[in-house]
Amino acid sequence: MTIDHAACAAQVKALADQGERLETPGPDGPMVWHRWGRGQPLVLFHGGWGSWTHWFRAIPALAGQFAVYAADTPGLGASATPPKPHTAEAIAD
Repeated sequence: MTIDHAACAAQVKALADQGERLETPGPDGPMVWHRWGRGQPLVLFHGGWGSWTHWFRAIPALAGQFAVYAADTPGLGASATPPKPHTAEAIAD
């Protein structure tokens, strides 16, 4: 199976363009969020490495029922890298 990376990138961009980019201020720069839909909030965090795009296939279905907030956790995706040392407390700030 061959993956068409250009087509995938275009689909991700189209989905991002349908949503709204939000930023939460942080000590070394913002944490980036993306929002789609209306209704009760549903917050999605990706695991490990990556970005909000881990939820790419689920977002359109979920946004029909919820206000979907997908995060780029600190240091990943478009979010700023948290200050060192990289501890849970520093990231939470």
